[in-house]
Amino acid sequence: MENEKDLQTLDDMLFEGKNKAYGAYDLRQKYSSHLSKAFVLGVSGVVFISLSSFFVVKSQTKEVVHEDKPYTVVDLLDWHEPRVDLPIEEEQTPPVKQEVFEQVVIPEFVEPVADTKDIIEADVPTKEEIETAVISTIKQEGKASINTFENSGPIVQEGLSIKVPEPPVMPKVEKEFLRSEIMPEFNGGLKKMYKWFGRNLQYPRNASLNGVEGRVIVTFIVEKDGGISDVKVLKGIGFGCDEEAARVIKKMPKWNAGIQNGKTVRVRYTIPLSFQMN
Repeated sequence: MENEKDLQTLDDMLFEGKNKAYGAYDLRQKYSSHLSKAFVLGVSGVVFISLSSFFVVKSQTKEVVHEDKPYTVVDLLDWHEPRVDLPIEEEQTPPVKQEVFEQVVIPEFVEPVADTKDIIEADVPTKEEIETAVISTIKQEGKASINTFENSGPIVQEGLSIKVPEPPVMPKVEKEFLRSEIMPEFNGGLKKMYKWFGRNLQYPRNASLNGVEGRVIVTFIVEKDGGISDVKVLKGIGFGCDEEAARVIKKMPKWNAGIQNGKTVRVRYTIPLSFQMN
């Protein structure tokens, strides 16, 4: 009885006093055999699939036969481009045109003979007479002068007086200011100035046809009386816009002049004019 208890398995101990015919006990008893069968079947399937694939691939692969062809080993370091002898064209020399020169006959030397016919004899003044003579436009006997280089003033002769003209007086250019205490201003302010531009500025036809837009920067001087002078285009866009901007600036009415130290002065002014198509 004691030997039977020692031979009891874990399953017998778990199902002791229970209904072993229910099914669970039978499954646990056959679990090891089922596991061994499953392992053998799995390994057999893997081996079968591998061998089948190997034989299928081997049967479809054609053996490639490599033909032994002669080849040449080229050393790239010692390789030179094969020389090709090009045919040399002989230069054809154009024929030299031979010029024929006519023979020139040189006449014999003839000794010159002085011709005394129609010779007018005249009295040639001496060196002393030339040094003491006075230049004049009237043909008459000249008056002797001791020092011909002496500045004796205007040359006065009978019926003739020549005055030396005085040098021209250069006009004085007044200084222009870039800024003044009171800057020059369009009569009515900036708003009225740009309204005036809107009424008088015309869009150039060439710029309109080419779709040109942009700003033209113009500089000018506001004179002491408010007038406009020295109009220059600093930056333009072309197509007639630069010329139109300069034309309108020159056409502006007089401004209120700039003031510096209580006096009206010339002031350099710069404004931009925009050309935009609506």
